[in-house]
Amino acid sequence: MDTLSLILALVGLLVLFHSVLLWRILVWLSASTPPVDPPRPIPRVGERAPPFRLWSFEGEPVESTTLIRSPTALLFVSSGCGACVEFLEATKRLPAPIRRFLVGICEGEETPCRSLRLAGAAEMRWFHDPEGQLRQQYGFTALPATAVLDRSHRLHAWGWIPVEDLERILEELNEERD
Repeated sequence: MDTLSLILALVGLLVLFHSVLLWRILVWLSASTPPVDPPRPIPRVGERAPPFRLWSFEGEPVESTTLIRSPTALLFVSSGCGACVEFLEATKRLPAPIRRFLVGICEGEETPCRSLRLAGAAEMRWFHDPEGQLRQQYGFTALPATAVLDRSHRLHAWGWIPVEDLERILEELNEERD
């Protein structure tokens, strides 16, 4: 056997060894990776809103079924969002009967979220969603964002909704009877 044949045989063995090693590593990684839940579909206008459970700032769990008994505007905000502060400031100009339909959902750390509550209308109920999981369920990628739900928990409007339009939508939904 000449030198070239010996070198080629050794290179072939090295390639085979590394291929088997790589295959074993990939098998091990795939077996140790936890399964990923399939993404939830984003609700569309007219469909039932996804049920949720959030925590109040007083530490009480609240289910969406107990929260939404009238038209409700879920206002998704974050403490690090300047536009969110401006949007919340604008909610103070809404008529008192409309402000009672507002629900603030703050994403991020609890202490800054507690401070952000002061920017919104006093009648607003507030909940903490540290990781923004509910925002993700609705498919929002930018904040502030709003999801308006009717009495039947159906999504009526979705996205960036100016305060003037939000007032009109909530008035109309409040006048409707199931």
